[in-house]
Amino acid sequence: MLTGALRANSGSFPPLAHGGNLYCRETGRRKHISNATHTFNDALGSRGRKHRNFLAVPNQGIAPFSGKSISPVLQVLEETYAKNGKWSHTTWLCSISEGVHPLTIAQDWGTGQWFTAQCWAAAITHIRALLPRDFPLTDDQIIRFVRAEFPVNSSRFDDAEAQASADGIQALFEAQAALAAAQAEETKTQAQIRAEIATRTLAEEARQEAAASRQRTDAAKKVLSKGKAVSLAELKTAAGIE
Repeated sequence: MLTGALRANSGSFPPLAHGGNLYCRETGRRKHISNATHTFNDALGSRGRKHRNFLAVPNQGIAPFSGKSISPVLQVLEETYAKNGKWSHTTWLCSISEGVHPLTIAQDWGTGQWFTAQCWAAAITHIRALLPRDFPLTDDQIIRFVRAEFPVNSSRFDDAEAQASADGIQALFEAQAALAAAQAEETKTQAQIRAEIATRTLAEEARQEAAASRQRTDAAKKVLSKGKAVSLAELKTAAGIE
């Protein structure tokens, strides 16, 4: 059954019924599936590059095709072997259920890598580019598929994500240190400004007091300059001293 194949390779999925009916967990109903044909093969490509064949099942995941029927979504109708030394290969003519999409992933011609992507986001984008637009698979379902079928690439993606997280944490700590330094500098600057304001306030008060003192002294001199006896009370009044 397809369910077992998917569970072995791509996680846990809702059960599929036999007899050309697909069980929908959301509606609780079985839907009849009409079929189309598709041809798979395992021929080597240029420079001996390989490819692998899969089936993308809506809302469930991606299962490997190994040359055998997968009930109820794929039936092998015809198998043909072509003998040609290194280039020998098998071709399978298959009947595929409606909504199920055949998927082929090939090694990169230049590098021989299954994925040239360097992170999970790019790998997911690569898989989605091989599927019809808006094909109903979640990112988690795609990741489970890649982990099961391409463990070496998955490890590289995990390492890149871990490094990105470490870089992000380091960047966060550096940003925190820069912020703390900026705040300390701001506090120091504010303290300097407050000290300068206080100094200027004291200087202004001293200037005003000196000006007032000169006015009192001038007033007292003016009273004394009249040449007549002046009482202490009159002198204080003239100088503005209470």
